[in-house]
Amino acid sequence: MQPKEKNKMEITSKTKTEIVIDNGTSEETIETSIDLPELNLVRMDMNVIEYPLFSKNKRRKVNQSIRYKLNGRTDKYIEVKPIAGETIPGDFEEKVFIALISVMRKNNYSRNFAVTISEISDNMKVSAYSKKAIHSQIKMALKKLSETSYTFKDSLYSSIKNELLTDTIITNMMSVRIISKADARVEEKEKYFRDGRIKEIYLIAISQHFYDNIINKGYLVFDSNLLLNIGSSIARAIYMLITKLRFNNFSYKIGLISLAGRIPLKVDKNNVGRSAKSIEKACEELKDKKLIEDFKFIKNQNWENAEIEFFFTEEHNKIKQDNFYVEKDIFKELYLNVQDINSENVSENFFNSSNSNGASEENIEKILSALPAKAKQLKTIKNLIYNSIIQYDFDRVLRAAIYTKEKNPNKVYGYFKKAISFNYGASISLKKEHKKEKNVEQHKLNLENLKNNMVVDYYPYYESFEKLNLNVQKQICNMIIKESILRIENNSSLNENFKNMFIESIHKQFEVDKKRLVNEFLEKNKDKFENLLNKKSESQKIEEELNIQEKKLDNISNSSKKDLLDITNIKDYITKSIEGYAAIILLDIETEKNLRKELSLKIIPLMMESPLSKKDVDEIIKEEIKKL
Repeated sequence: MQPKEKNKMEITSKTKTEIVIDNGTSEETIETSIDLPELNLVRMDMNVIEYPLFSKNKRRKVNQSIRYKLNGRTDKYIEVKPIAGETIPGDFEEKVFIALISVMRKNNYSRNFAVTISEISDNMKVSAYSKKAIHSQIKMALKKLSETSYTFKDSLYSSIKNELLTDTIITNMMSVRIISKADARVEEKEKYFRDGRIKEIYLIAISQHFYDNIINKGYLVFDSNLLLNIGSSIARAIYMLITKLRFNNFSYKIGLISLAGRIPLKVDKNNVGRSAKSIEKACEELKDKKLIEDFKFIKNQNWENAEIEFFFTEEHNKIKQDNFYVEKDIFKELYLNVQDINSENVSENFFNSSNSNGASEENIEKILSALPAKAKQLKTIKNLIYNSIIQYDFDRVLRAAIYTKEKNPNKVYGYFKKAISFNYGASISLKKEHKKEKNVEQHKLNLENLKNNMVVDYYPYYESFEKLNLNVQKQICNMIIKESILRIENNSSLNENFKNMFIESIHKQFEVDKKRLVNEFLEKNKDKFENLLNKKSESQKIEEELNIQEKKLDNISNSSKKDLLDITNIKDYITKSIEGYAAIILLDIETEKNLRKELSLKIIPLMMESPLSKKDVDEIIKEEIKKL
């Protein structure tokens, strides 16, 4: 977050119902993060990280409101009002909130999603033994999250405006609608209760202010499993806050009073020592879990002037950076399904209607008939088809069914479900029946489409690609995949584990986004494939040209990594080569300058496409030397 005041936090008033926080400026840029297979990365809103929206006080009083004043100003505060007869949200509610954000991610980052108590407890990583015991606690936590009032006066951070909103915002964390099986309408039973074990469904809508930050770079990424595994709520608060404040520094120093105030803990003379011990215990937990390298207290004569310094390693920064890029890639894929939807309209439809979006019995049968024959023997396959049409759309599920039938896997259900989730059938064309009276103009982009932010994909080069014979198509696809592998192998910012993970996923990602990738590749190389695209040569000549281009990629791929040059080492290599020639043919300064210019004009564009081998560069230099 980026408040405008200086980075300084002081406690200026202490009462049982009021904690005053001097919350200072933070000059760090807002970050993001990524997902390893064993991680469950989630986006945490900056306001949740910066402010004590979940109390750490285990002795919270019923019906007691808390007002946190920022910088000691009465006109700049956050006030938390509990629901009647209850306390404000605390540690347990925070864990439920983290679990819900995890569920939201699994629902393609949609603001609105349905969930059961069992799903929430699963995402909280609660043991099977404890699930039933906390059932009622989770229900109450949902009630608190939806009905507790948060008033932000000149304090709510908005990533859309990239500043604190100066007006007064009164909001909750989310809206919740509970549907029981007994009270559900017929269409709701069809939609949510096909599994006979489900008795209640919770329809969640994350509040717009928090959702906007999660979607629009007003967040940090954390592993939800890791956050939930931190035993102390104080340790969790310190970890999230310091992760944000330190940016990528290997050490970060903060005043004890300042840190305690932001958690918040009591810091008056009678309690500051006790709070210091609580913070020390929390820091020990973070150190034991290797979330920090170390920490030390700097007392400076008394607790009021004491500081805490945290230490981190290169590995901490590397994990943070790797997580950022992995999560970002996952977000791009998952969020595609909801990015053009108006959130407010979705919320209204989500809570007040049950549009089946084409999930009719007839459509379910069409998809079932497109699957391998053995799918009809599966009892739950129709439920999967129905729910998938509701979540996505009929065409996407039908394409996934056709794709599954083409692959004919042993385990149809699991493969089909994955094909739907990752949209593996995206490149499959579906024949549509068009009524004669439909005007051709309906298929063109128009101003009204643009006003409504509608996007129509148009891939002209892919259309040419589809008209080629299958062998030629296969060669082009292989070239695209090889080129992608080369880019990953030569990306010095990725470690070997990430490189292997990305390379393993390339073929799947290619199938998901085949049209766009083929179109971009052919457009980028249109000069090389001019005859192919314009169909001016015979099939044999086209294949010969493709073989030449594919051979070039193979040569690069088979070259030793030490023989590949990129932007970081090309300058030294060219300089040494020119110096070698200059020593023999005695180049003057002006000639050498012109030679460098010509080489840069030829080499740099080629390097932007893929790394060059030393042999390639030597050939280019030789050609230019011959011209002298």
